[in-house]
Amino acid sequence: RLSNEARAAVAEYFSVYKGTDASGVTKRVSLTVPLHPALKRAYDDVLLPYWRDTILPNQELLVDDKTRDNLLNMIPDAQTRSRVESAFQKSDDSAARWDKLESIVRKASATATNAKDFATARGLQRCCYDIVF
Repeated sequence: RLSNEARAAVAEYFSVYKGTDASGVTKRVSLTVPLHPALKRAYDDVLLPYWRDTILPNQELLVDDKTRDNLLNMIPDAQTRSRVESAFQKSDDSAARWDKLESIVRKASATATNAKDFATARGLQRCCYDIVF
């Protein structure tokens, strides 16, 4: 039989969302690339379709200035973030903007040529997961 502390440790181990700190900032697990197979299945089969088909159209997260800027700030590379912002000017639909964001981030992460670029590429690979999770 597990103690309360042991049960809490097991539950903590399996959690992705960690709550908020005292300042109200959301704390999350730092996702790794590649994702754990269970998280990858959850992302591909449940989270991403729900994100595209329900959350983006209903909440217009990439249309509203404040939420759009918050999501863009999750892109770790300033140059890539700037390219995404420019691409957003050509569309005002959240789903279309998400497709552009994914495409630009994917292309930017594939161009790693040295150690610094590789670290940036890892962050870019992770950023779409971070946004959706």
